Amino acid sequence: MGISCSPVSPTNNGFPEGDPFSVLAMIGISWAWINSLLHSCQGLRPTAYADNWGWSTTNPRHHSPAIDLTVSYCQLIGMSLDWAKCWLWSTQKLHGPFLRQAFARHVDSQQVQILMTQADLGFQQTYSGPPRIAKTKERFQQAAKLLLNLQNMPHDLQVQKQLGRLLKS
Repeated sequence: MGISCSPVSPTNNGFPEGDPFSVLAMIGISWAWINSLLHSCQGLRPTAYADNWGWSTTNPRHHSPAIDLTVSYCQLIGMSLDWAKCWLWSTQKLHGPFLRQAFARHVDSQQVQILMTQADLGFQQTYSGPPRIAKTKERFQQAAKLLLNLQNMPHDLQVQKQLGRLLKS
């Protein structure tokens, strides 16, 4: 590794944030969680991307054992769940009450929102209902305002282009 690594930083629990081994550790934790769900909850399709965990199922009764297992798994390995960052979604209204009931055993079910649309991992997702363009519409409005401001500046075109790039980021 030589000069490509930072100096050693002491730690007394786990890996420091950004350490390449923390990524490997999270992959291992996620892999074990997925396999636990696959073996314990037939008909469930779990997915994980880093610390974004979820599952899909056509049977609303699968949610409760999946949530129970996830909470138990996290407690077993000493990992905390941030309920404020959790949300529920469903393409079928039938699943909503089952999801609320399953979460109610672990946290106030009103703390976890059921969403129809959400920005996640850099893009807007619509889970049920017609596609929503709220974020896209807002971004176009911001861009139009920026262009109008640039147009009214007393600078030449090259300076306006540079300002536009700076203000965009």
